[in-house]
Amino acid sequence: MKRVLAAMTVCALAGAGCGAARPLPSSRGAFEALSEALGRDDGAAEVYAMLPAAERAAMTLREFTERWTASREERQRAASAARTLLRTAAPVATVPAPDHDLTLVEDPEGWRVGDPLMGPAAGARVEGRSGARAALRGLRLALRRRDMPAVMASLSSRLRGAIEAELAAVLAALEDPDALDVLQIPGAAPVRVPLGDGRAVVLVREDGQWRIDDIVGP
Repeated sequence: MKRVLAAMTVCALAGAGCGAARPLPSSRGAFEALSEALGRDDGAAEVYAMLPAAERAAMTLREFTERWTASREERQRAASAARTLLRTAAPVATVPAPDHDLTLVEDPEGWRVGDPLMGPAAGARVEGRSGARAALRGLRLALRRRDMPAVMASLSSRLRGAIEAELAAVLAALEDPDALDVLQIPGAAPVRVPLGDGRAVVLVREDGQWRIDDIVGP
């Protein structure tokens, strides 16, 4: 019965239908029907119809019903686990695309795009590996787009706070750029300009103009 319950769970999470005898509305709909039927003693036929064709071919409805009757305690635990998953997780589907895989997440309102083409990846809110991978894909897309707000939105509060604090300190040190002591201009060599707080800005000549090459600490 454990193998059958595992097959039903994969079926419910992987996508609508899953080769079942009758169409199921969606991944979430299949999982909701599964969690409800698992808690009923008369739910064997309903769940049997949800099984993939290969599982139904390997076991008759009568055999499945006999196992169903003998596994009431196990079914109750599975039903409880399924209800927990419905509250804490969301079905996820990945659609291959030329540049990146598009993540779709199903919520009570239907299927939604998990990785938009701009901004942070909504799919990162999904529990488990699917959400972690969505976060990494979202960071990759933001870096490819050079979308710095999206990059910052993908960072943890700790890392984002550290970067923002560092930028705020540099901004404060550059309040009066004309007052900074540019000691010398040695041709094309880098120029180190002290900021007055122990750090320094390193400038270089590039493409005919001065550019910031680094900000170094004390």
